[in-house]
Amino acid sequence: MDTHADDREALRQLLAEWASPPADMVDVIPKGGVELKYLGHAATTRALLECDPTWWWEPMAFDADGLPRLVSDDQGRTVGLWIYLHVAGVRRPGYGSCLPGKSDAVKELIGDALRNAAMRFGVAINLWGKDHPEKDKPAPRKAKATPLPSPVQETHDTKDAGKEAYEYLVAEHGKDLVNGAMAMYGVARFSELTPDRVQEIEASLFQRANVVSANEKAAELEPPAL
Repeated sequence: MDTHADDREALRQLLAEWASPPADMVDVIPKGGVELKYLGHAATTRALLECDPTWWWEPMAFDADGLPRLVSDDQGRTVGLWIYLHVAGVRRPGYGSCLPGKSDAVKELIGDALRNAAMRFGVAINLWGKDHPEKDKPAPRKAKATPLPSPVQETHDTKDAGKEAYEYLVAEHGKDLVNGAMAMYGVARFSELTPDRVQEIEASLFQRANVVSANEKAAELEPPAL
């Protein structure tokens, strides 16, 4: 039995069935004058279980007491948690956040981090674009199309899904970093931004951000030269 093939098929099925979750499972929360749609913790857990009953998550780092390392703001209040989510033999990062001063911060962070990481497996990924209604409005027609920045070149085989994935990456990480990562992975067209390739690119961007953050913190702690 080819277990790797089975895992890949399970991940494809997860994306196919849960990219747009059943409407009765989608929750709505008002934010910034619009209603944002999202998949709750229980429904996300169900999606993961259907794909891989043995799925699990782990903190990206631990503190000196062996507990998950939490992100704190400048006042020492818990605001974030980085995790790795393991599904069908694949590990992908996720980040959970909450407002400072929450009484049940850790519980909220775990649920938010799981939803965020599960989205990188395709769970409820189509809800993300719908959270930004301004993107649903058609762009004004121009006399001449503006060329996209290198390395992405718009061609006849450009697919809407790939373009949406590119816009998502740019919104999350910035155009320059995304274009650099795409060049590193040899992606030259929107149509080449498959779900797996998007996950690989984003994982590399998260790793880079972690390294930069660690270097900055180390520089702050380094004593001044005499």
